[in-house]
Amino acid sequence: MQFKRYHTDDLSNKVAETDKSLAQEQELIGLLVSSTTLTEQKVKETIQFIKKAHGSVIRKSGDPYYTHPMGVAKIVLEATKDDDTILAALLHDVVEDTTVTLEQIELLYGMEVAYIVDMVTHYNTYGFRWKLDKSDNQNILNHCKDIRVVHIKLADRLHNLRTIAARKLEDQKRIAKDTMEFYIPWSKKNNVLTWVSEMENICNQILNADPL
Repeated sequence: MQFKRYHTDDLSNKVAETDKSLAQEQELIGLLVSSTTLTEQKVKETIQFIKKAHGSVIRKSGDPYYTHPMGVAKIVLEATKDDDTILAALLHDVVEDTTVTLEQIELLYGMEVAYIVDMVTHYNTYGFRWKLDKSDNQNILNHCKDIRVVHIKLADRLHNLRTIAARKLEDQKRIAKDTMEFYIPWSKKNNVLTWVSEMENICNQILNADPL
């Protein structure tokens, strides 16, 4: 499949990057090129695309935001080497959090990647920015039959757990409780057991932690 070239002039000219994030880029490029059929050029272009899309946004940890989708893609690689799933992992937040549209993703990456991104972020809302409440979200996920979506949603949750220390303990406990009550059972239901033990360990540590 031939992909169209990127035109990122309309995206942010200010990007948040650090020596650490640049090192993460190089590590991820090497991992993806050696483990999938993605070319080095495609991986580099996609990282640049999400970097420009997320611009100067910083996570609570102080890291550039684009390190999150890179982290998610790295985790997903432990479960699948599927190119479309890896690309969707890198792109999973751009439609929800930036000016990039689902139509642009489809134009650049094709229907399958756009479909996965849509399912992960908007559950077939076709780019309209609206939020489902927690029960609606969980009901839809419980009926999700696409393992690619399952892998990305769980990897997203695991990366957020791994980087949760920057949040207030109250928020940590809320996220840990949600993980224990929904995401871990959902993971087991879909027979994705790779990350269950780590998620349980992190959540138990948080839930057993005493306020300072």
